[in-house]
Amino acid sequence: MIRKLLFIGALALGLSQNMQAETAQGMPNMNVDMAEMQKGMALLPFLTAPIESNDKLTSKDVELLLDAIKKKDKAYGKYSEGMEKGYEKAAQVLKKGVSFDTFVKKAIELSGVQDELDKEAKSIGYDNALELTLKSTRIVRAMMALEMEKEIAKAPKEQQAMMRNMMSGMMGAGKPEDMEVVKPYLEQFKQLQEK
Repeated sequence: MIRKLLFIGALALGLSQNMQAETAQGMPNMNVDMAEMQKGMALLPFLTAPIESNDKLTSKDVELLLDAIKKKDKAYGKYSEGMEKGYEKAAQVLKKGVSFDTFVKKAIELSGVQDELDKEAKSIGYDNALELTLKSTRIVRAMMALEMEKEIAKAPKEQQAMMRNMMSGMMGAGKPEDMEVVKPYLEQFKQLQEK
């Protein structure tokens, strides 16, 4: 899930990742690439929708997610795969404009593996799949917002507000209080992305 969010964020910023499938001749299979990009673009309005959850994000939440990623936790991998299937199904039945919370609840319901998702979320340290998804998304959004703030600060002052609005529209807005919690862990996330 985090990989998909990061990919969609990078795609929206024009930093397209090289996700080319190789054919027998060693040439990229553009049909596969286009299908993947279309799937990602169809999910974009849902994945960037506002989050209604007001649960406080804590250092413990960030550390749980970091640990799961560092360990390449099998439960987290299975959870992500199950959520991907649910996301695609939820995007087909929900109208654009719903909150991220509503989208995630429907994705978990339609995943066909809700009990397994909840079990995997609990093994990572969260109460259930909904809590893991909402909190991990808030962490990723805060992380991306912190990175973008560095870039925005380099722009002329008169362009900064416009850039912030564009960023929040493309990636979903990071809450200032979430950004404060995530900020001390930013370097650790960067190191994990580089591996």
